[in-house]
Amino acid sequence: MGPLCRSYVTVTITTQMVHQILKEVNEIRMRVASGKETGKDGHPLPRAYGMMKLFWDSELATLAQVLADQCMGLKEDECRATDTFSNPSQIITLINFKVPNWDYLSRNTTVRGLNKEKISFAIEKAMKSLHAVKRLVTANTVYDCPALESIPDMGSRSYLKLIRGKATHIGCGISAYRRFQMLASGGQNIYNSIQLVCNLSDEPQKGQPLYTTDPPIPGTGFTETCGCPQGYRETTGCLCERNPHMHISKSKTLI
Repeated sequence: MGPLCRSYVTVTITTQMVHQILKEVNEIRMRVASGKETGKDGHPLPRAYGMMKLFWDSELATLAQVLADQCMGLKEDECRATDTFSNPSQIITLINFKVPNWDYLSRNTTVRGLNKEKISFAIEKAMKSLHAVKRLVTANTVYDCPALESIPDMGSRSYLKLIRGKATHIGCGISAYRRFQMLASGGQNIYNSIQLVCNLSDEPQKGQPLYTTDPPIPGTGFTETCGCPQGYRETTGCLCERNPHMHISKSKTLI
């Protein structure tokens, strides 16, 4: 626990939380992979081919938890690379509750204090807020990703990280603590906040497409409908996962 942590509550990631996070993020990716996603002004975003299904990685999660335990709000860190994933991205969200009893801000609270129901609510709300930012994304952003640091809106950066086609794994950490939000007027708001930090295995690169947008060419080894590379199989929503019964050729690469 870091020196900035006030009224800190220990939260341990459970199997149920892992399943919820994976479900939420993969549903966002499914919409892009199935060609059903819209962006700015309601225009369709390019369909993704070879979009990977995300799986949990405990090492990425451990590093995410280290940052979450520092209680530094939306400040990202640089210590998230692993032996397996050298170029991971990072997403941070904060979901606020009333002090002192962790009451909801906009709905009735039946049980005081922090519990599993409120943590589940925070995960769902965090992912919905990230998905909503798609309204700022254009097709040009998909085809030619700008430098992430040049995008002023943190939510937009986070959404682009979530739909990076080449990402295969995610690992998250959760913390809960009291947070003071300074206002332009000089005053401050005080919240109990749940912080969700997630590291994804591959970060979007400037000047590259966020994901493959070209349909698969017949006879090249990619699956016909979803464009999954050799050694991978199509799953629900046109996401790709490793096929344990097939050899993966190193010659098949993804953007």
